[in-house]
Amino acid sequence: LDFDGTIVNSEKIFFKSFQEVIFNMYGYNISMEDYIVNEQEENEKLIRKLKNEKIIPNDDIEEDIMKEVYKIYENNILKIVQDKYTILNIKLLEKLKENKKICLGIVSTSKKQYINKILEEFNCKNIFSTIIAREDVEQLKPEADGFEQAIDNMKKNGIKFEKNEILVVEDSKRRNKISC
Repeated sequence: LDFDGTIVNSEKIFFKSFQEVIFNMYGYNISMEDYIVNEQEENEKLIRKLKNEKIIPNDDIEEDIMKEVYKIYENNILKIVQDKYTILNIKLLEKLKENKKICLGIVSTSKKQYINKILEEFNCKNIFSTIIAREDVEQLKPEADGFEQAIDNMKKNGIKFEKNEILVVEDSKRRNKISC
């Protein structure tokens, strides 16, 4: 399962964090449409777009901008655990795991610290057989690295399954390149 936007309703909070930083630093108000097209659908291209449009100076460092975004996001992360859809999703996954004996894993471009923080708040980290975050792979989704690592982890833990028993659940339009 993907994490942000699939298990947890975090996209609005991350967007608001991004929007606040860009406005505070550059006086520009990014739209939700720009965010969706250049971050969610294309994966980390919004800052490049804003540099090309001369909204952000070319010599400003993307990592420095994103550190500010993550500071604001981190300050608001607990709002995610209060979201009714996130609560329902977690309850559903707990029931699936408990009643159907389904093996669940997370493959996300989110940072592991945020995934862990949210799952710890729900006390449900144990329902996932593997958790793969952005820092666990060289190439982010839609590349297959995270999926392949999740499959390898599950097999190493003695979980047996066939190719046709794997279901990937995503909220992104980016086509994943998984083949197992």
